This record gives sequence, C-alpha cells and structure tokens, in this order.
Amino acid sequence: MGAFRSGRLVDSRPESLPTWRVTTAHRHIATGVGIILGGTTTETSAGDGRRMEILTTTRRVPIIVESPDDVASDKKQWGHNGIIHHCDGVHFLSPADRRGELCGCPKDPTDQRIQAKSGLGPHPSTTAFFRLADRHELGIFKFHSTSWSFAETIPETRKELAGLHRNALCALSIDTVEFSPTDGGIRMRYRKPDIRVLGPWKERINR
Repeated sequence: MGAFRSGRLVDSRPESLPTWRVTTAHRHIATGVGIILGGTTTETSAGDGRRMEILTTTRRVPIIVESPDDVASDKKQWGHNGIIHHCDGVHFLSPADRRGELCGCPKDPTDQRIQAKSGLGPHPSTTAFFRLADRHELGIFKFHSTSWSFAETIPETRKELAGLHRNALCALSIDTVEFSPTDGGIRMRYRKPDIRVLGPWKERINR
C-alpha cells in the first residue's frame, strides 16, 4: 500500500504542493508510481524501517474507486489522549454508547469552521481508498485530508459512486483556486484536493 499526500512539512511548517507526493515502504510500488506519474524518488529512514517518497510531476491522476464505502468523511476533534469528539456533523459516531445521539455541532458550515478553529469543535477527516487506473496491479492507495472544501463535496461524490454500483473511474487532483478577498482586488490563491467521478471502469481488476 502507498499513500498520496498533497503537502509536506518543511522546517516543521506545512507546505501545500502543486503535484502529488506519494509515500510507500515498497520499492516496486515506488518504481511503478515513478514511471506513470514522473518526478523524483528518495529513500528515507522511518521509525519502522525505510520509506520511499516520490515527489511526482502530476497533479491529476486517473484512479479506480471500487465502492462508495471507499470514500468517506466524518469529523474528529483530538485531545491529548485521543479522539474527544467524533461525529458526522449531526450525530455522534463514537463512542459506541453515544452513537446516534445529537452531537451539538452548529448547522451552518461557517459556524462549524469558526468553532473548529477556536479549538471547540471537530475538523473534517476525509479518507479515500483507490487503485491507480494505469497500474491497478500496484494495489490499494490511501489519501487522507482535513480540507473543509473537499469534505463538502463527498456526499455528492458518494451519491455518484453509488449510481455506478462498483469500480468507478475517477480523477484525483490538486486544484488551484483563485479569489479576490479584499475590495482592492488583490488576487489570492490556495490549493485543494478533489475527486471527480468520470464513469464506470470497464476493465477487469485481477487481485
């Protein structure tokens, strides 16, 4: 398995990237990813062994999502001893004895963001599992994001995936968004991940 990442830490500070960064513990997976996505591969020491990192030259990757359940988003707030709030925005998802109870999060998305930024509420936790359409034999990859804008697209994405039943061809991308936040018209930009459903995947996947 490997992981897709849209950023990295530089001198302990987060940096968003214009193209995908992929990490894996397996050299053959790193080689396969490098062939189809380009870029440079480095090997580093991790806590549990060696890790391959591919800084690709690709921002849009065709992927195969096998089931709607492989793309999911909830909200989590972490404390010193683990998760202290886990919900879907309306009801608690854990712990088991509180599952289904109202979580108390604001209904308005803007208020949710304000509450989370102040440390009083959960942040989005979105995870996608998929195969590479061009090299599906490399196995399952994972992408995790805490992006608010990405999380807001997931309900519609899951609906589209459910309509295809199984093995959907999608595009996983890093998009650049530009906007003018001030009256002076100063252009600002930020990057966000996106999954777009393209249609059914018609080829057989040999596991």
